[in-house]
Amino acid sequence: MSDAETDPPADPSRAQAIAFVGHLEALATQLAQQVEALEASAADPLARRRQRLVDDAKQRRLELYETRHHIEALQSRYGLEPCTS
Repeated sequence: MSDAETDPPADPSRAQAIAFVGHLEALATQLAQQVEALEASAADPLARRRQRLVDDAKQRRLELYETRHHIEALQSRYGLEPCTS
């Protein structure tokens, strides 16, 4: 008998959590890039809508914090290793 035949069946919830964490990590990366770009644009002395850019950056940063919180909650709940990237 192979190890695959004797191992207990994989937890489908854990497998879904792993996949979801991967999607959330990709989203967090995109949000971080958006925050950086919005803040850089707002810092431009020629920016015409500086306050709008600052407000958008704040909103994206809030979404980023929430996304990271969800990632940490899933990692804690399912015993997943934190991403080191």
